[in-house]
Amino acid sequence: MKVYVEGGGDRNKALRSECRRAFGDFLRKSGVDRLPRIVPCGGRRRAYDDFRHACDGPRGDRAILLVDSEDPVATDP
Repeated sequence: MKVYVEGGGDRNKALRSECRRAFGDFLRKSGVDRLPRIVPCGGRRRAYDDFRHACDGPRGDRAILLVDSEDPVATDP
């Protein structure tokens, strides 16, 4: 299971690492036993594209998309 999240910066390794750590801490404190892989994607469009790629790939990965809720995600390219 992978969770594709909006945020974590587009090119900042330290920020991406901190985003993964923070979500991991949150999930552990929430009682999740088996942690998913957290995939920080930067912006909303990139998060959506990465999520769709994972779902449409040959393996059809189990994935969740987590984005801010201020606007719907546009599904047209």
